[in-house]
Amino acid sequence: MTGIVGGLLAALLWGSSTVTDARATRLVGSLGVLGWSSIAGCVLTLPVAIVFAHDGAGVNAEGLMWLSISSLAAVAAFAPFYRAVQLGPVPLVAGLGATEGGVAAAIAFATGERLPALTLLGLLIALGGMVFVLMSVRTPVPAGHGRPLQAGLLATLAASLFGLSLYAGARAIDHVPELWLPAGSRTFGTVLIALPLLLIGRLPRPGRFLRFTFYSALAQSTGYFAFLVAADSSGVSVPAVLASQASVVGMVISFFVLRERLSARQLAGIAVLLTGVAVVAATR
Repeated sequence: MTGIVGGLLAALLWGSSTVTDARATRLVGSLGVLGWSSIAGCVLTLPVAIVFAHDGAGVNAEGLMWLSISSLAAVAAFAPFYRAVQLGPVPLVAGLGATEGGVAAAIAFATGERLPALTLLGLLIALGGMVFVLMSVRTPVPAGHGRPLQAGLLATLAASLFGLSLYAGARAIDHVPELWLPAGSRTFGTVLIALPLLLIGRLPRPGRFLRFTFYSALAQSTGYFAFLVAADSSGVSVPAVLASQASVVGMVISFFVLRERLSARQLAGIAVLLTGVAVVAATR
């Protein structure tokens, strides 16, 4: 039950953060959101980790290695992700982002976690849906979001890196406290992204976009922690594919908040992708 609840909670939080990320990037640009989201996440998660997970007993080199891999993969994923939500419709980016759970589950399978045949079939269906969405992005899109092909490719790259981050984080929690993982990725982002942007004068001044950025950082970090607790309880695959339902949350919110629409072919591709995710969830 922990695996299911944690995965669905992560989906709810990550899906809502996709919409606020889109609002922020369209106010200040993807580079500014990338820098400020790292700072916001560090401010929110690092003190919590220091207060509640300061005991490093049991931490070893393997745990630190997986923590570093997870953090670096997450930092690398945020750059194409923020650019994608700036360039393309949120439903398109959110739908392709659903593949991150499939990536994490596939890595887990490749490294020894066994999956039923129907689960593998679900992953193939999801992959087919992703390809169909990418092939149909030449159809008309809302004014102001006229680069859906680039957005789709960037979203797919981000999903692959996020999937790697999820898997590495699930491996790390056997050796380091769970709270170190969200704090680690945001601290890495602050040091590697935000501070250099500040030093070269490319970090924008705080503005009204910051409320979206702080909420997004809080939702993403809390969702990541929920996923880690779920993965520690039931393995990687179940919470990973359930967390992929974040795309549904993001699409529904964007329909009402951002008034975005997709073509029939794009919606069909996303529906196929989500069907694959549902098959995986139903067989676990």
